[in-house]
Amino acid sequence: LNMEKVLSKNILFIVVSAFVLILTGLFNFSALENDYFFHFQDESDGIVRQTLVCQRELGSNFMGGNLVIAKDQISTSASMSVTTCEADKMVPYVSQYGIQAKALSIIHKVVPVGIDRFILISKILTLLAYALVMTLFLYFVFQEFGEITAWVVLILLSLSQWTILFSKSIYWFEFLLLAPFVFTILAYPHAVGKKKFSLFCLGVFILFFIKLF
Repeated sequence: LNMEKVLSKNILFIVVSAFVLILTGLFNFSALENDYFFHFQDESDGIVRQTLVCQRELGSNFMGGNLVIAKDQISTSASMSVTTCEADKMVPYVSQYGIQAKALSIIHKVVPVGIDRFILISKILTLLAYALVMTLFLYFVFQEFGEITAWVVLILLSLSQWTILFSKSIYWFEFLLLAPFVFTILAYPHAVGKKKFSLFCLGVFILFFIKLF
């Protein structure tokens, strides 16, 4: 009976955590839309949208396959509504390699939906990935430090601009930023022996490699 009670508590915490993280990511109950970083990440997502529009229209090698941005949008980043792809009005956005846009561009070619619907779907899937990663972290806290601590951490996460505002960004892919950390705290205690430790190091390397691109 005690085992059933413990299991029920564990499942309840996992389900509630995932639900709260998804809900706060979707609806932003803290009214942080007036925060600087809200507009910052939205404009960053505009760079990915702009790239997808141009690569779908002019091919994946448009401007060397880099992220692109309209010249008149450089100072304020890219608007989510800009659709021009005239080469003389565009410049490569070389602040990062942009593997997220390359991956989304490949998927967009085989998904028969308009750009704005595709962006919405991508944001939702990115948010779900974030919720999964952070739920794993919260469950670690639950197991390691107790139920009360875990609920407090969940509340703090749901009120944090750094998690809420970037959780569904298709430019920043926040879940990839957090994944190496969560993977490490979950996997390292089990990395006993040369083979398992090597696999652990490989996992950390792969996660960082993807994020840094």
